[in-house]
Amino acid sequence: MKRILILILAALMLLACTACDGAKEKTDAAEINRFIPLENDVTLYVGANGVFTNYEIENKTEEYLTYLSSVTYTLRRSSYSFGEDIPFVEYDGYYYYWEADNIYEEILLGERTVKNTYEYAYMPYGEKNNINVRLTRTTETTYDYEGGFISKDFDYTVDVGYYFDSWSELRMLCPDLAKHINTTGTKKYYVDVTTPTSVSYNTDSFTETYYYFENNVAAE
Repeated sequence: MKRILILILAALMLLACTACDGAKEKTDAAEINRFIPLENDVTLYVGANGVFTNYEIENKTEEYLTYLSSVTYTLRRSSYSFGEDIPFVEYDGYYYYWEADNIYEEILLGERTVKNTYEYAYMPYGEKNNINVRLTRTTETTYDYEGGFISKDFDYTVDVGYYFDSWSELRMLCPDLAKHINTTGTKKYYVDVTTPTSVSYNTDSFTETYYYFENNVAAE
């Protein structure tokens, strides 16, 4: 009976050891088959032409807001409608519409900075000198000015021609036509400073080649 128990315990221990070895092999394989980040002060050379090193590129640009500074509204009239291309109002047997002569100006909002970060990782595989190189590109955009809505004033002139005696008469006789133009003297603009960070990936495979690493910091 004791001998049977000893044999059973030995079999269980053998199975446990086998399971541990299998788990260790899977862990080792997982460690091998993953990308290793390239250190910032190291350059990876692959074959004759492959050179990979982490780096950043930063671009700064001045950003401007183009806004309406003044406008002249001129009333036009036609005996025919224009379809949907030109907003019009039918009044007293004619079709009325506006022509706008706009003048724009610019103001400096501030500076926008776009930083592109290029980071490499590598993964050797197979029995020969095979290696995958993955590039991660991260683009971050920042602004040194605030966003949101900005109100800018503008000057305006209304020319009703000979169709009405005055702008006041036009508003009274044909209010729908008057609503087609902005005579508040103010226009709102939205300044967007919410560009999201973007990340993209690209992987290259090199087979049956050689690769090596060099430190970017020269020895003193």
